[in-house]
Amino acid sequence: MAIVKIKTLTPVHIGSGNKLAWNYDYVSMPLGGGMSELGVIDDRKILELIGKENIIKWALSIERGDDTMNFVSQFAPRAKLEDISSRVIESYCVPSNKNDDLKECIHDGRGIPYIPGSSIKGAIRTAVFTSLISSHDNIQMPQPRGRNLNDGDLQRRLFGNDPQSDFLRFIRVGDAYFKDAKAIALRMVMYLNITTDFDMHPTKDVKPQLIEAIDCDGESSFRLNIEKDLADFVFSRNSGMRKIPEEINNIGKLFHLINSHTKNLVSSEIDFWRELSDDGKDGADGYIEEMDNMLSEVNECKDGRECVLRLGHASGWRFMTGAWSEDKRFKDGKGQPFFEEVKRYSRPNNDVCYKNYQFPKSRRAVVDGGLLGFVKLSI
Repeated sequence: MAIVKIKTLTPVHIGSGNKLAWNYDYVSMPLGGGMSELGVIDDRKILELIGKENIIKWALSIERGDDTMNFVSQFAPRAKLEDISSRVIESYCVPSNKNDDLKECIHDGRGIPYIPGSSIKGAIRTAVFTSLISSHDNIQMPQPRGRNLNDGDLQRRLFGNDPQSDFLRFIRVGDAYFKDAKAIALRMVMYLNITTDFDMHPTKDVKPQLIEAIDCDGESSFRLNIEKDLADFVFSRNSGMRKIPEEINNIGKLFHLINSHTKNLVSSEIDFWRELSDDGKDGADGYIEEMDNMLSEVNECKDGRECVLRLGHASGWRFMTGAWSEDKRFKDGKGQPFFEEVKRYSRPNNDVCYKNYQFPKSRRAVVDGGLLGFVKLSI
Protein backbone atom coordinates (compact mmCIF):
# COMPACT_ATOMS: atom_id res chain seq x y z
CA MET A 1 0.00 0.00 0.00
CA ALA A 2 1.25 3.47 -0.88
CA ILE A 3 0.49 6.84 0.58
CA VAL A 4 -0.03 9.18 -2.36
CA LYS A 5 0.30 12.93 -2.04
CA ILE A 6 -2.29 14.89 -4.00
CA LYS A 7 -1.92 18.58 -4.88
CA THR A 8 -4.51 20.69 -6.65
CA LEU A 9 -2.87 22.36 -9.64
CA THR A 10 -6.11 24.21 -10.39
CA PRO A 11 -9.27 24.67 -8.30
CA VAL A 12 -11.24 21.42 -7.94
CA HIS A 13 -15.00 21.10 -7.46
CA ILE A 14 -16.57 17.79 -6.46
CA GLY A 15 -20.19 18.67 -5.83
CA SER A 16 -22.24 17.67 -2.81
CA GLY A 17 -25.44 17.95 -4.85
CA ASN A 18 -26.58 20.96 -2.80
CA LYS A 19 -27.27 24.41 -4.19
CA LEU A 20 -27.09 27.22 -1.64
CA ALA A 21 -29.52 30.09 -2.23
CA TRP A 22 -28.22 33.65 -1.99
CA ASN A 23 -29.33 35.50 1.15
CA TYR A 24 -31.03 32.36 2.41
CA ASP A 25 -28.34 29.67 2.68
CA TYR A 26 -25.40 32.05 2.28
CA VAL A 27 -24.68 35.78 2.42
CA SER A 28 -21.97 37.88 0.78
CA MET A 29 -19.82 40.81 1.84
CA PRO A 30 -18.10 42.82 -0.95
CA LEU A 31 -14.37 43.39 -0.46
CA GLY A 32 -13.75 45.59 -3.51
CA GLY A 33 -11.96 44.85 -6.74
CA GLY A 34 -14.55 42.30 -7.78
CA MET A 35 -13.85 40.20 -4.67
CA SER A 36 -16.13 39.24 -1.80
CA GLU A 37 -16.51 36.87 1.11
CA LEU A 38 -19.35 34.38 1.25
CA GLY A 39 -20.63 33.09 4.55
CA VAL A 40 -22.61 29.85 4.70
CA ILE A 41 -25.35 30.64 7.20
CA ASP A 42 -25.35 28.80 10.53
CA ASP A 43 -28.93 28.91 11.89
CA ARG A 44 -27.84 28.24 15.47
CA LYS A 45 -25.37 31.12 15.48
CA ILE A 46 -28.04 33.51 14.22
CA LEU A 47 -30.54 32.33 16.84
CA GLU A 48 -27.96 32.93 19.56
CA LEU A 49 -27.52 36.50 18.34
CA ILE A 50 -31.17 37.46 17.79
CA GLY A 51 -32.77 35.31 20.50
CA LYS A 52 -35.30 32.53 19.99
CA GLU A 53 -38.10 34.97 20.77
CA ASN A 54 -37.37 36.72 17.44
CA ILE A 55 -37.51 33.65 15.24
CA ILE A 56 -40.85 34.75 13.73
CA LYS A 57 -39.32 38.12 12.77
CA TRP A 58 -36.44 36.28 11.13
CA ALA A 59 -38.84 34.07 9.13
CA LEU A 60 -40.76 37.15 7.95
CA SER A 61 -37.50 38.81 7.00
CA ILE A 62 -36.54 35.81 4.86
CA GLU A 63 -39.98 35.83 3.23
CA ARG A 64 -39.59 39.51 2.33
CA GLY A 65 -36.12 38.90 0.93
CA ASP A 66 -34.44 41.28 3.40
CA ASP A 67 -30.67 41.33 3.68
CA THR A 68 -29.81 38.75 6.35
CA MET A 69 -26.76 40.61 7.63
CA ASN A 70 -28.75 43.82 8.06
CA PHE A 71 -31.45 41.93 9.91
CA VAL A 72 -28.97 40.40 12.36
CA SER A 73 -27.30 43.79 12.94
CA GLN A 74 -30.56 45.07 14.46
CA PHE A 75 -29.97 42.71 17.37
CA ALA A 76 -26.17 42.40 17.27
CA PRO A 77 -24.70 45.60 15.75
CA ARG A 78 -21.11 44.33 16.02
CA ALA A 79 -21.75 40.96 14.41
CA LYS A 80 -19.33 39.97 11.66
CA LEU A 81 -19.72 37.53 8.81
CA GLU A 82 -17.99 34.70 10.69
CA ASP A 83 -20.36 35.25 13.65
CA ILE A 84 -23.32 33.99 11.60
CA SER A 85 -21.52 31.48 9.34
CA SER A 86 -20.44 27.87 9.57
CA ARG A 87 -17.61 28.71 7.16
CA VAL A 88 -16.42 31.74 5.19
CA ILE A 89 -15.39 31.37 1.54
CA GLU A 90 -13.18 33.77 -0.39
CA SER A 91 -14.92 34.66 -3.64
CA TYR A 92 -13.54 35.96 -6.92
CA CYS A 93 -16.90 37.47 -7.77
CA VAL A 94 -19.70 39.38 -6.06
CA PRO A 95 -23.12 37.62 -6.01
CA SER A 96 -25.67 40.18 -7.02
CA ASN A 97 -29.15 38.67 -7.16
CA LYS A 98 -31.42 35.94 -5.90
CA ASN A 99 -30.56 33.70 -8.86
CA ASP A 100 -26.91 33.39 -7.78
CA ASP A 101 -27.09 29.89 -6.32
CA LEU A 102 -23.80 28.49 -5.02
CA LYS A 103 -22.98 24.88 -5.98
CA GLU A 104 -21.52 23.48 -2.78
CA CYS A 105 -18.31 21.45 -2.64
CA ILE A 106 -18.59 18.10 -0.86
CA HIS A 107 -17.55 18.12 2.84
CA ASP A 108 -17.28 15.40 5.46
CA GLY A 109 -19.09 15.47 8.80
CA ARG A 110 -16.40 17.77 10.24
CA GLY A 111 -16.92 20.33 7.48
CA ILE A 112 -13.62 19.47 5.76
CA PRO A 113 -13.69 19.52 1.92
CA TYR A 114 -12.47 16.33 0.31
CA ILE A 115 -12.06 14.46 -2.95
CA PRO A 116 -13.73 11.04 -2.64
CA GLY A 117 -11.72 8.00 -3.59
CA SER A 118 -14.53 7.11 -5.98
CA SER A 119 -13.90 10.33 -7.93
CA ILE A 120 -10.17 9.62 -8.16
CA LYS A 121 -10.78 6.00 -9.15
CA GLY A 122 -13.36 7.02 -11.74
CA ALA A 123 -10.80 9.27 -13.44
CA ILE A 124 -8.21 6.48 -13.23
CA ARG A 125 -10.70 4.04 -14.78
CA THR A 126 -11.19 6.41 -17.74
CA ALA A 127 -7.42 6.62 -18.27
CA VAL A 128 -7.04 2.83 -18.11
CA PHE A 129 -10.02 2.21 -20.39
CA THR A 130 -8.75 4.69 -23.00
CA SER A 131 -5.29 3.15 -22.92
CA LEU A 132 -6.53 -0.42 -23.21
CA ILE A 133 -8.95 0.24 -26.04
CA SER A 134 -6.28 2.08 -28.03
CA SER A 135 -4.31 -1.16 -28.27
CA HIS A 136 -7.20 -3.05 -29.88
CA ASP A 137 -8.15 -2.92 -33.54
CA ASN A 138 -10.82 -5.59 -33.69
CA ILE A 139 -13.34 -4.50 -31.05
CA GLN A 140 -16.91 -4.41 -32.33
CA MET A 141 -18.46 -1.02 -31.61
CA PRO A 142 -21.58 -1.05 -29.39
CA GLN A 143 -24.85 -0.89 -31.27
CA PRO A 144 -27.46 1.73 -30.31
CA ARG A 145 -30.23 0.51 -28.05
CA GLY A 146 -33.27 2.66 -28.56
CA ARG A 147 -32.21 6.22 -27.78
CA ASN A 148 -29.20 5.13 -25.74
CA LEU A 149 -25.62 4.73 -26.88
CA ASN A 150 -23.18 3.43 -24.27
CA ASP A 151 -19.87 1.63 -23.97
CA GLY A 152 -21.17 -1.12 -21.69
CA ASP A 153 -20.18 -3.91 -24.12
CA LEU A 154 -16.65 -2.55 -24.34
CA GLN A 155 -16.41 -2.11 -20.57
CA ARG A 156 -17.38 -5.75 -20.04
CA ARG A 157 -14.92 -6.98 -22.63
CA LEU A 158 -11.97 -5.02 -21.23
CA PHE A 159 -12.72 -5.03 -17.49
CA GLY A 160 -15.01 -7.98 -16.84
CA ASN A 161 -18.58 -9.14 -17.25
CA ASP A 162 -19.68 -7.89 -13.84
CA PRO A 163 -18.27 -6.16 -10.72
CA GLN A 164 -17.05 -9.51 -9.34
CA SER A 165 -14.87 -10.17 -12.39
CA ASP A 166 -13.67 -6.57 -12.87
CA PHE A 167 -9.92 -6.37 -12.15
CA LEU A 168 -10.27 -2.75 -11.00
CA ARG A 169 -11.90 -4.06 -7.82
CA PHE A 170 -8.34 -4.86 -6.71
CA ILE A 171 -7.23 -1.25 -7.05
CA ARG A 172 -8.23 0.41 -3.78
CA VAL A 173 -8.35 4.21 -3.59
CA GLY A 174 -8.98 6.18 -0.39
CA ASP A 175 -10.48 9.62 0.17
CA ALA A 176 -8.30 12.75 0.22
CA TYR A 177 -9.22 15.26 2.96
CA PHE A 178 -8.04 18.85 2.46
CA LYS A 179 -8.01 19.99 6.07
CA ASP A 180 -5.77 23.04 5.56
CA ALA A 181 -6.77 23.97 1.99
CA LYS A 182 -8.58 27.21 1.24
CA ALA A 183 -12.10 27.08 -0.15
CA ILE A 184 -12.93 29.62 -2.84
CA ALA A 185 -15.94 30.54 -4.96
CA LEU A 186 -15.62 31.03 -8.70
CA ARG A 187 -17.93 32.03 -11.51
CA MET A 188 -17.87 29.51 -14.35
CA VAL A 189 -18.87 30.62 -17.83
CA MET A 190 -19.09 29.21 -21.34
CA TYR A 191 -15.61 30.49 -22.11
CA LEU A 192 -15.35 29.16 -25.65
CA ASN A 193 -18.12 28.38 -28.08
CA ILE A 194 -17.83 27.78 -31.81
CA THR A 195 -20.66 29.37 -33.77
CA THR A 196 -21.59 28.97 -37.43
CA ASP A 197 -18.88 31.34 -38.57
CA PHE A 198 -16.37 29.68 -36.23
CA ASP A 199 -16.26 32.70 -33.94
CA MET A 200 -15.01 31.46 -30.57
CA HIS A 201 -16.57 34.04 -28.27
CA PRO A 202 -18.82 32.60 -25.55
CA THR A 203 -22.57 32.39 -25.82
CA LYS A 204 -24.08 35.31 -23.90
CA ASP A 205 -27.38 33.64 -23.04
CA VAL A 206 -25.76 30.73 -21.12
CA LYS A 207 -26.20 31.32 -17.39
CA PRO A 208 -22.91 31.51 -15.45
CA GLN A 209 -22.45 29.07 -12.57
CA LEU A 210 -21.25 30.07 -9.11
CA ILE A 211 -19.31 27.17 -7.58
CA GLU A 212 -17.36 26.43 -4.41
CA ALA A 213 -14.01 24.72 -4.95
CA ILE A 214 -10.82 23.62 -3.24
CA ASP A 215 -8.27 26.27 -4.23
CA CYS A 216 -5.11 25.50 -6.19
CA ASP A 217 -2.04 24.43 -4.20
CA GLY A 218 -4.20 22.54 -1.72
CA GLU A 219 -2.43 19.43 -0.44
CA SER A 220 -3.59 16.15 1.04
CA SER A 221 -2.86 12.44 0.79
CA PHE A 222 -4.76 9.20 0.28
CA ARG A 223 -4.11 5.47 0.31
CA LEU A 224 -3.62 3.61 -2.97
CA ASN A 225 -3.18 -0.13 -3.19
CA ILE A 226 -2.94 -2.50 -6.13
CA GLU A 227 -3.64 -5.94 -4.67
CA LYS A 228 -1.92 -7.94 -7.41
CA ASP A 229 -1.28 -11.10 -5.36
CA LEU A 230 -4.92 -11.32 -4.33
CA ALA A 231 -6.04 -10.62 -7.92
CA ASP A 232 -3.78 -13.41 -9.23
CA PHE A 233 -5.14 -15.80 -6.61
CA VAL A 234 -8.75 -15.05 -7.57
CA PHE A 235 -7.87 -15.25 -11.27
CA SER A 236 -6.42 -18.75 -10.81
CA ARG A 237 -9.73 -19.98 -9.36
CA ASN A 238 -12.25 -17.98 -11.39
CA SER A 239 -12.27 -18.40 -15.16
CA GLY A 240 -14.47 -15.33 -15.57
CA MET A 241 -12.09 -13.05 -13.71
CA ARG A 242 -10.05 -10.51 -15.70
CA LYS A 243 -6.35 -10.43 -14.92
CA ILE A 244 -4.74 -7.08 -14.03
CA PRO A 245 -3.05 -5.92 -17.26
CA GLU A 246 0.72 -5.73 -17.35
CA GLU A 247 0.46 -1.97 -18.02
CA ILE A 248 -0.92 -1.27 -14.53
CA ASN A 249 0.23 -4.16 -12.30
CA ASN A 250 2.13 -1.77 -10.03
CA ILE A 251 1.74 1.87 -9.02
CA GLY A 252 4.72 3.08 -11.06
CA LYS A 253 3.24 1.68 -14.27
CA LEU A 254 -0.19 3.03 -13.38
CA PHE A 255 1.24 6.53 -12.88
CA HIS A 256 3.05 6.30 -16.22
CA LEU A 257 -0.20 5.36 -17.96
CA ILE A 258 -2.17 8.16 -16.27
CA ASN A 259 0.40 10.80 -17.16
CA SER A 260 0.55 9.66 -20.79
CA HIS A 261 -3.24 9.74 -20.97
CA THR A 262 -3.41 13.29 -19.60
CA LYS A 263 -0.60 14.43 -21.89
CA ASN A 264 -2.44 13.13 -24.95
CA LEU A 265 -5.66 14.92 -24.02
CA VAL A 266 -4.02 18.23 -23.10
CA SER A 267 -1.87 18.20 -26.25
CA SER A 268 -4.87 17.52 -28.48
CA GLU A 269 -6.81 20.36 -26.82
CA ILE A 270 -3.96 22.76 -27.51
CA ASP A 271 -3.67 21.61 -31.13
CA PHE A 272 -7.42 21.89 -31.71
CA TRP A 273 -7.83 25.47 -30.45
CA ARG A 274 -4.48 26.67 -31.81
CA GLU A 275 -5.47 25.58 -35.29
CA LEU A 276 -8.62 27.68 -35.07
CA SER A 277 -6.62 30.60 -33.68
CA ASP A 278 -4.13 30.32 -36.55
CA ASP A 279 -7.09 30.67 -38.91
CA GLY A 280 -7.66 34.14 -37.45
CA LYS A 281 -10.40 33.30 -34.94
CA ASP A 282 -10.09 35.21 -31.66
CA GLY A 283 -10.99 34.09 -28.17
CA ALA A 284 -8.94 31.01 -27.29
CA ASP A 285 -5.64 32.62 -26.26
CA GLY A 286 -6.30 32.48 -22.51
CA TYR A 287 -7.50 28.87 -22.67
CA ILE A 288 -4.49 27.79 -24.76
CA GLU A 289 -2.11 29.49 -22.31
CA GLU A 290 -3.67 27.63 -19.38
CA MET A 291 -3.42 24.32 -21.25
CA ASP A 292 0.21 25.08 -22.16
CA ASN A 293 0.96 25.58 -18.47
CA MET A 294 -0.70 22.28 -17.67
CA LEU A 295 1.27 20.49 -20.37
CA SER A 296 4.46 21.78 -18.72
CA GLU A 297 3.29 20.29 -15.41
CA VAL A 298 2.68 16.95 -17.12
CA ASN A 299 6.07 16.96 -18.83
CA GLU A 300 7.88 17.76 -15.59
CA CYS A 301 6.46 14.73 -13.76
CA LYS A 302 9.00 12.10 -12.68
CA ASP A 303 8.15 8.99 -14.64
CA GLY A 304 6.55 6.32 -12.47
CA ARG A 305 6.61 8.58 -9.41
CA GLU A 306 4.30 11.45 -10.38
CA CYS A 307 1.36 12.05 -12.68
CA VAL A 308 -1.31 14.63 -13.51
CA LEU A 309 -4.99 13.67 -13.52
CA ARG A 310 -8.15 15.63 -14.26
CA LEU A 311 -11.42 15.05 -12.43
CA GLY A 312 -14.57 16.72 -11.16
CA HIS A 313 -16.78 19.56 -12.38
CA ALA A 314 -16.01 21.34 -15.69
CA SER A 315 -13.59 18.64 -16.84
CA GLY A 316 -15.44 18.54 -20.14
CA TRP A 317 -16.64 15.70 -22.35
CA ARG A 318 -13.20 14.77 -23.72
CA PHE A 319 -11.58 14.38 -20.28
CA MET A 320 -14.64 12.66 -18.80
CA THR A 321 -14.74 10.00 -21.54
CA GLY A 322 -11.07 9.89 -22.51
CA ALA A 323 -12.09 10.87 -26.08
CA TRP A 324 -11.37 7.30 -27.23
CA SER A 325 -14.31 7.38 -29.65
CA GLU A 326 -12.55 10.06 -31.70
CA ASP A 327 -10.07 7.43 -32.91
CA LYS A 328 -10.69 7.05 -36.65
CA ARG A 329 -9.88 3.32 -36.53
CA PHE A 330 -13.18 2.58 -34.83
CA LYS A 331 -16.11 2.03 -37.19
CA ASP A 332 -19.77 1.35 -36.62
CA GLY A 333 -21.67 -1.61 -38.04
CA LYS A 334 -21.90 0.12 -41.43
CA GLY A 335 -18.20 0.88 -41.69
CA GLN A 336 -18.65 4.57 -40.91
CA PRO A 337 -16.58 6.43 -38.26
CA PHE A 338 -18.06 5.54 -34.89
CA PHE A 339 -17.49 9.10 -33.65
CA GLU A 340 -20.21 10.30 -36.03
CA GLU A 341 -22.63 7.98 -34.24
CA VAL A 342 -21.52 9.42 -30.90
CA LYS A 343 -22.13 12.96 -32.13
CA ARG A 344 -25.60 12.07 -33.37
CA TYR A 345 -26.64 10.51 -30.07
CA SER A 346 -25.08 13.35 -28.08
CA ARG A 347 -27.28 15.88 -29.87
CA PRO A 348 -30.77 14.33 -29.76
CA ASN A 349 -33.25 16.04 -32.08
CA ASN A 350 -30.58 18.55 -33.12
CA ASP A 351 -28.31 16.48 -35.32
CA VAL A 352 -29.28 18.43 -38.45
CA CYS A 353 -28.83 21.82 -36.78
CA TYR A 354 -25.38 20.88 -35.46
CA LYS A 355 -24.27 18.83 -38.47
CA ASN A 356 -21.45 21.21 -39.44
CA TYR A 357 -20.28 21.93 -35.90
CA GLN A 358 -17.27 20.46 -34.14
CA PHE A 359 -18.05 18.15 -31.20
CA PRO A 360 -17.75 19.14 -28.47
CA LYS A 361 -17.91 22.74 -29.64
CA SER A 362 -17.68 24.61 -26.33
CA ARG A 363 -15.57 24.69 -23.17
CA ARG A 364 -16.46 25.92 -19.68
CA ALA A 365 -13.84 27.78 -17.68
CA VAL A 366 -13.47 30.44 -15.02
CA VAL A 367 -14.27 33.98 -16.20
CA ASP A 368 -10.58 34.67 -16.96
CA GLY A 369 -10.07 31.33 -18.74
CA GLY A 370 -8.82 29.43 -15.70
CA LEU A 371 -9.22 25.66 -15.72
CA LEU A 372 -10.74 23.33 -13.15
CA GLY A 373 -10.03 19.78 -12.02
CA PHE A 374 -6.29 19.18 -12.47
CA VAL A 375 -4.44 17.45 -9.64
CA LYS A 376 -0.90 16.10 -9.30
CA LEU A 377 -0.33 12.72 -7.67
CA SER A 378 3.05 11.84 -6.14
CA ILE A 379 4.25 8.71 -4.40
